[in-house]
Amino acid sequence: MAKEIKNILRDFREKHNYSVKELAYYFGNNENLIVGWESGVTEPTVSECLILSKLYGITLDEMFFDFDVKAVLPSETVDSFEHQVMLNQISARWYN
Repeated sequence: MAKEIKNILRDFREKHNYSVKELAYYFGNNENLIVGWESGVTEPTVSECLILSKLYGITLDEMFFDFDVKAVLPSETVDSFEHQVMLNQISARWYN
């Protein structure tokens, strides 16, 4: 089952044995930032995700592999994206 970003962020923090206060150290000691992410009030920027991925020793792809894109995008957008991916795969076969 795919996860929401807030759960992914909390799970990785806990897996790496960081308290909110310890993780906040890497973000200007801003504990409210971490609490906001984990409560779903805010989401980290790409730069913040890069810092997290370095701290955890993983890639962004590994961090968000279980992310449920359908939870945040309208189904029409997801369907359109999946259709475009399929068309790109088909056209790649034609031109390779």
